Amino acid sequence: TLSSSSAASDVYKRQKLTRYFVSLQILLAVIEREKGSFQAVVFILLIMIVMAAGGIYVVENKAQPGVFSSIPEAMWWAVVTLTTVGYGDVTPVTNIGKLLGAVITILGVGLAALPAGILATGLANELSLRNQKLAQEFRNLLISNQIDYLNETKEIEKIRKRIGLSKEQTNEVIMQLTVSYTHLTLPTKRIV
Repeated sequence: TLSSSSAASDVYKRQKLTRYFVSLQILLAVIEREKGSFQAVVFILLIMIVMAAGGIYVVENKAQPGVFSSIPEAMWWAVVTLTTVGYGDVTPVTNIGKLLGAVITILGVGLAALPAGILATGLANELSLRNQKLAQEFRNLLISNQIDYLNETKEIEKIRKRIGLSKEQTNEVIMQLTVSYTHLTLPTKRIV
């Protein structure tokens, strides 16, 4: 089982390597979180391939019996058309076949956009969560170290760099802490 130990070693090396690349870690987390959505897209793709192959077979079989001799033979055309590759080795010749091909190509473009949209949304959500965690960690460090937010800029900058927070996020956290501290220390008027 040399190949199975080699495969396990490759997986281990990839996992070890991803530790050093934050972007790759984020991407893998998004793919893992959105696995169900990607599976649904693949399922829809498979259904569309079968339906497109069946449709083109019905429409083009009589005009091109050698090219579209069966639904499995027509699946090559369906895959090439749905993925918008369009090799041109197999093309419909009837008007209805050309119309069906155009519709399937347009559906293929939309289908190709689905994983990109899922990935983009997942990345945006993951980055937002990551930024919230970093801001909370920064906030906790500032509070636990009892840092003077206005005067200890060098210490704040060291903490910011260590955590990986942007300057804008750092300023936002300091503003929030300053406002909440001001609300806690200011005397409030009691209405009798």
